[in-house]
Amino acid sequence: MTLEQFYHLDKQTHQLTGVKPDIALEEPCLLADYRESFYEYALPCDSVIKNVVFTALPALPLKELASRSALRCGAGSAFGKLRLLNDSIRTFEKNRAIPFYPEKFYQYMSLQSRHYTAMGKCLESATPDYKAANHAYDVKLLEIDNGSGELNTQFLEFLQQDIYVDEAYRVMSDLLILLKN
Repeated sequence: MTLEQFYHLDKQTHQLTGVKPDIALEEPCLLADYRESFYEYALPCDSVIKNVVFTALPALPLKELASRSALRCGAGSAFGKLRLLNDSIRTFEKNRAIPFYPEKFYQYMSLQSRHYTAMGKCLESATPDYKAANHAYDVKLLEIDNGSGELNTQFLEFLQQDIYVDEAYRVMSDLLILLKN
């Protein structure tokens, strides 16, 4: 359900079409493909007619950033493995017939389980150059509330292993290097 709309500087919403990333990364392929645009009563993409005065920032070196990211996300990386798994899952999805016999059904479910287990490992296999840490406010808060410490530690470990956070960090590092030169 749409509660509000966000307008970009180009006076368009991301409603129905979604946000288009400047640098696209491989996403997990799920058997249940779910998008707002599939709904019968999805709102169309909207625009606003209004004079908006702003000074645009200089263009980012997107082609260079995308090519560096593509090199990192090649065949041997977690994103490359994810791409192969997605291909397997899409092939698996084409045969939507679920076997009726217990042995065949067990094989079917076992294969599906192996795919998703492998996908989970791909999504948590980053080798980051950064360290996920709490900022000063959270450190003070954790001193007061000891019960949140374990959950906070798990969350920091999750951030540390997330391949998307890792690649976003590397893209931002590339951007800083390119802007410096």
